[in-house]
Amino acid sequence: KFEFIVLGVLKIFDNIDFQTINFIPFQIYDEILSFNFFNSSRFEIIKITSLIPASMHSSRMYSIPGLPLIGKSSFGNTLVNGSKRVPKPAKGIIACLIIQMFYLLKSFIQMKILLNNNDLNEALENVSNLGFVPTMGSLHKGHISLIKQSKKKCNKTIVSIFVNPKQFNNKNDFKKYPRNRKKDLSILKRLKVNYVYLPSVKEIYKVKRSSKNTISKKDKILCAKYRKGHFEGVIDVMERLIENIKPQKIFMGEKDFQQLYLLKKYLRKHSSKIIECRTIRERNKLALSSRNSLLQKREKNLAAKLITNIMKLKGKLNKESNIKKVLNKTGNEINKLQNVKIEYLELRNIKNLKISNKLKNSKIFVSFYINNVRLIDNF
Repeated sequence: KFEFIVLGVLKIFDNIDFQTINFIPFQIYDEILSFNFFNSSRFEIIKITSLIPASMHSSRMYSIPGLPLIGKSSFGNTLVNGSKRVPKPAKGIIACLIIQMFYLLKSFIQMKILLNNNDLNEALENVSNLGFVPTMGSLHKGHISLIKQSKKKCNKTIVSIFVNPKQFNNKNDFKKYPRNRKKDLSILKRLKVNYVYLPSVKEIYKVKRSSKNTISKKDKILCAKYRKGHFEGVIDVMERLIENIKPQKIFMGEKDFQQLYLLKKYLRKHSSKIIECRTIRERNKLALSSRNSLLQKREKNLAAKLITNIMKLKGKLNKESNIKKVLNKTGNEINKLQNVKIEYLELRNIKNLKISNKLKNSKIFVSFYINNVRLIDNF
């Protein structure tokens, strides 16, 4: 709808030669070029050196958000693109107004980046049926799938990017965790996400709590057994995010099944509903994960081969009387491989995560390291 509005405005001023524009607001240069109705033969946008405001390198007129600012030089024969001159200042002024209209209209529909709770409260004040996708960044197709589900089922979608230090039991793991903010924002912008929440550690944890989140002894299994304090950190940060954002629905992937199970159990006092979404895999069956980017191609192929073999093994387990023994034997064989270490390989009931000896209502849970990169999966 927005593209048609802008295109209609341009049609009204059909006779404007866009080569007479001797400025371009640097804030929206990329935005303008992203629309395909600006073709090189009809509308030529002049790119100012280094995409900085014109006032910083010449006396040309330039614009900032709000009303157009017209400099004295706009009424003279200002050089444009090194050789051409502005023949009719009026055209430049009209073009300036059009560009400003473009920016103002765009500001109403563009993705909003929120850095603190004040911004968050103001932006979400009158939003209903809000979908929330919590992430630690380094976005991939798995995250994209969650976002699409949210956009499909909710009026508005907010995505958070926050690498939470309190859920890392290893400082080196926290430092090595892949981060690519520029790429993440580009993906979210392409998906037309409504809001992106980018809080700092200080912003998240500025409210001190009298008591800490703890999980029961019976829940200290699988990842909780090997990552001390991990889920306490996850529950704490999720509770803070939920209280700040107040979403109706939260979309999370089944790859982190134990995380889903514990969040549903320990955050049930909140009205937000957690929506489980299926695990997205590569063609070679490897579950998509931000940590995959830390693996070399050869290591990724090895990880995929291990997962494929375990999947095949599950299909044969219904013929076994002692599934636990078979899985232990398989884990020991995997540990003999170079640069591979199995943490756990277990069949558990999906309703209570207890050890199971039956395939019905159960999943295989696996965690392993390949050259110090930890991967988890379930199927």
